Amino acid sequence: MLRLDERSRETLRNCHVTLKWMWIVLMGFALKESIETFLYRIDSTGHRFLRNLNDYDWVSVGVFLVFLVTLLRFFHGDSRYLDRKYLEMQLDDFNPNGFRSGKRFADMNMLLIHGIIFYALGVSQRDPVRFFAIYAGLLLFNSVWLVIAWRMSNERRGERGEVRGAKESEDRFPLYWAKNNLVHFGAFVLLFFVASSSYDEWPFRLAVLALGASNCFFDYFLTWRYYFPKLKAEGEAESMPVETVLVAGSQRG
Repeated sequence: MLRLDERSRETLRNCHVTLKWMWIVLMGFALKESIETFLYRIDSTGHRFLRNLNDYDWVSVGVFLVFLVTLLRFFHGDSRYLDRKYLEMQLDDFNPNGFRSGKRFADMNMLLIHGIIFYALGVSQRDPVRFFAIYAGLLLFNSVWLVIAWRMSNERRGERGEVRGAKESEDRFPLYWAKNNLVHFGAFVLLFFVASSSYDEWPFRLAVLALGASNCFFDYFLTWRYYFPKLKAEGEAESMPVETVLVAGSQRG
């Protein structure tokens, strides 16, 4: 078990704060754009006006709610990842392999890409077709990253000669996320293909809203323990294995 000296602990905390605040700012900016898009309309001259109640319909409200829930789960999941990887695990037992500069750089870029995608979602709410096309792209991108990270984690575990124990199923959270995202991505692609001439009709819009809500529901349902880990008293077994969190960086979706 490796222990960091006080100076290294301070460096570790600073790395965590830098990434955490970058993530907060990115998602906060995306949320700001989403709220402004929802609350204001733009006339032909480019001026913004606060919407009246009769300006809203069930589609615009539904798209906004899907955005909020999706942003919440990504922000929640990636925040837990940063807290766990850069503070909780490293302060107790420092892992040099999991804290290489290249991995920190990859974390920073993954957070940046997710922030840009969420900004694009926020400003696209007035166009449900564009919004859910970007949403489907987010699911595909996130799934590819999840599978790659999960395989890398398995390779590292094999190199260290670790034995897979009774908690193996908990190490598979990234695969649950990836499967959920890929299933819904496939459903979006099929829906866009089948309804290619009826994007403006209510059955299509209801279907894409239902898919967005379903993706969020199954995300929390399948991986509730990751989002809300159990606390333990001294002497109790760890409720979540280290590898579960190491592979979860910038992966929520």
